[in-house]
Amino acid sequence: MFNNKIIDFFISFIYYPRSNEKIKLNKKNIVLLFMIEILLYFFLKLRFDENISIIKGFLYFQVLIYTSYIDYKVYLIPNKIHIIIIFISIIDINLLSSIKGLFLFPLPYYLIAFIFGGIGGGDIKLLASSGFLIGYKGYYTLLPFFISFILEIVINYNKLRNCKNLKIALAPYLSVGCFLAYFI
Repeated sequence: MFNNKIIDFFISFIYYPRSNEKIKLNKKNIVLLFMIEILLYFFLKLRFDENISIIKGFLYFQVLIYTSYIDYKVYLIPNKIHIIIIFISIIDINLLSSIKGLFLFPLPYYLIAFIFGGIGGGDIKLLASSGFLIGYKGYYTLLPFFISFILEIVINYNKLRNCKNLKIALAPYLSVGCFLAYFI
């Protein structure tokens, strides 16, 4: 059986942005998260030979889960997320590839935000920091981001069609794209 005090200890540092409310996960979600992380470890182990890439991917996935959860709940991506991703990026970095990724990954979303509006700065910063972590390895590296964009439109099509000022948390979709791009 899970001990709530142990669980609270491990997640006690995680708070919602702009509030003092702690993030609390029920036992079912904790077990689900644990199972996802075990699967993640096996996928990382199958894809990468170096332990450093496995550790980097695992840490990155933890940040993406937290980011998705926060954005889904409060429609805000805290600035500390981008800083954490940049620190994770320093592990086994290819500086030229990372700088290319920093500018190229957020570019399509930046252009959409500039022309049409509606995409928050946190989403663009998430893509920039993720681009720095993943690095640019060719045009195929950008494919998962377009897949996540299409996924977001398909899932939220009815909401988007019926409401002009709709808030949608993009971080869960961007996180899927970012993590798929990490595997490339």
